[in-house]
Amino acid sequence: MITNLKNYFFLFFLCVTFSCSETKRECETILECQDNTLWSLETGISYWRIFDDPSGIYLDVHFLSNNCIVYQTPSSVNASFMFQDKNSFVEKYDDKEWVYFLVNDTVLERSRVTGGSTSYLYKKPMELLDVLLDNYDFCY
Repeated sequence: MITNLKNYFFLFFLCVTFSCSETKRECETILECQDNTLWSLETGISYWRIFDDPSGIYLDVHFLSNNCIVYQTPSSVNASFMFQDKNSFVEKYDDKEWVYFLVNDTVLERSRVTGGSTSYLYKKPMELLDVLLDNYDFCY
């Protein structure tokens, strides 16, 4: 009887352990959900990384220009983070508000809040940025 109780207790313990370890907390904001992802225009001349840090570098961009890389962060271009929810975030840049909206798992839409100037960014493997950085120097 005690052996059976021990076996049942052990099985119960295993069930609880595995069910808890497989419970994954769902992200609540776009920056959290898309943390450390890479996006690019279809032309492949700019690469945008998203970070879960709305108080600092929440986005950085690598542009190919004149056979070298121009690197920009929100602070280097005087952009500021304004708002986010699960599928979008808004930044103020160049006296305009820009919204980044997650269309689906592979497409991010970037447009002015007031409309127009829409472009689409496509999710890329992070290794692509490593290749870019290995093959080009930074512009000075």
